[in-house]
Amino acid sequence: MTCARQGGLGRWLILVAVVGAGLGCERNDSSGSAANGGAASATPKLPTYTMTVGGESFVAELAFQQATRRRGMAGRRDMGANEAMLFVFRRSRVREFWMKGCYMDLDIAFIQADGVITKVATMIAPPRGDARTTYSSELPVRYALEMRAGTADRLGLQAGDTVEIPQAVKNIIADPDESSLVGGL
Repeated sequence: MTCARQGGLGRWLILVAVVGAGLGCERNDSSGSAANGGAASATPKLPTYTMTVGGESFVAELAFQQATRRRGMAGRRDMGANEAMLFVFRRSRVREFWMKGCYMDLDIAFIQADGVITKVATMIAPPRGDARTTYSSELPVRYALEMRAGTADRLGLQAGDTVEIPQAVKNIIADPDESSLVGGL
């Protein structure tokens, strides 16, 4: 078989596939809907973790690498009611997000290392070709949680509320920060 001839490479590819499946990566289905995978089928799935936000359970994709933080929700057209993307940074600092390449409005909660929300905002998908508006955390944060627009209001999220960041997420060693501007392509 091909894997036997490739030796170590074949075993490595199998290990990556097994580990990736265990983390929730690359869940593809024929519909590509958010309810059945969180993103359009053209967008790769990231590792996920279940967390509680405003008393509800959310499946959050984890964006902790520079490339995935830079891409963010760009190119996606839908998101399930209890799906989110949690941006994980190596250190706390003021963050700015933009909506370049985004097709849907999103709520964002900026979160300190201790889980305290510092700011909640609704980010508006830009008209085609225009992504100049940025959304700032205004205070140093280690995490940012993007959710479907209207979710923060539905849950009553506001500055001062606490989000429990799972220990496994706190233990992630995120890629170094490249800049404070995040999101879009």
